[in-house]
Amino acid sequence: MIDKRIGVGLLGIGVIGSKVASVLLERQGIISAETGCEVYLKKIKVLPSDLERPVAKAMDPSLFT
Repeated sequence: MIDKRIGVGLLGIGVIGSKVASVLLERQGIISAETGCEVYLKKIKVLPSDLERPVAKAMDPSLFT
């Protein structure tokens, strides 16, 4: 059986990265249904200072590395 999962990793949580992350989190079910496989946000690489941003504080801390 083929594992139909796609884990997405992001570099940074700036303007673009934060929008991509929010779309993946908010529309995960829709994206997965349209692509035929589970698409999910796996990890986000950030600088320690980025963890103080409001968008980062609103996300699950286990996403960050």
